[in-house]
Amino acid sequence: MFEKHHEPLASLRMYYKRLIIGTLLAVLIIILSLAIGTWGYMFFEGIDFTDAFLNASLILTSMGPAQPFITTAGKYFASFYAIYSSTIYSGIIAIIFAPILHREFHKFILPKKQ
Repeated sequence: MFEKHHEPLASLRMYYKRLIIGTLLAVLIIILSLAIGTWGYMFFEGIDFTDAFLNASLILTSMGPAQPFITTAGKYFASFYAIYSSTIYSGIIAIIFAPILHREFHKFILPKKQ
């Protein structure tokens, strides 16, 4: 996806395209993760959509749930969703910042023009 160290720096057009693709991919992952979390809270805890979405959003952003869990299945789901969310959160940061860091590191190793 990115140019190799011996290749010239990608054009600004390609760089912006990579930023847009990374951001869109991150948004897609966030939407999918929220859908999984919302469904899980509705199914395992039997709560309405609004509260389920709130819990999924708060756990996905590492803030913690808004209300205590009642069922054992809900507690297990929340535990696994929290682990999943922390992994996804790190991945999303990497997806968004990869083009930026790659470009800066690539500029650093390019031979200097004289």
